[in-house]
Amino acid sequence: RQSLPAIAATDRADAAPLFPRDAALRDNAGVNNEPQAAMKAFLIDPAQRSIVAVDIDGTAAIATAIGFPSIDSDEIDDDGHRLFFDESCFIRAIEGAGRFQFDRLAPVQGKGMVVRAAADGKTLVDATLDAEALTRRVKFL
Repeated sequence: RQSLPAIAATDRADAAPLFPRDAALRDNAGVNNEPQAAMKAFLIDPAQRSIVAVDIDGTAAIATAIGFPSIDSDEIDDDGHRLFFDESCFIRAIEGAGRFQFDRLAPVQGKGMVVRAAADGKTLVDATLDAEALTRRVKFL
């Protein structure tokens, strides 16, 4: 599995932090925003037409990988797996970002991430799906 890079402090030298540690990420899924132990997740990149296993430590890492601080998610199975994506992906135009559809959910523009939530619905834990199972459920558009 790949480890995602640490959250960038800024996108340019004179800019404010992209994701300051004390700022809460907007996460409509209600998932705990605090850093957690590293867990297995899958990054879906439609521009590269790839699904890659990665290690993350919470929603900040998801937001960094997806590229936007405003994330939302949809439940994709009864085991607590969730698809995280840019909350504005349905209205944001990103040239070259690509699109994908997971099962029968609405198509997502840009990157997405699959990770599992524990029984409490708030704590993220290792995804138990494998890349082959995900590949069968993802359609790159």
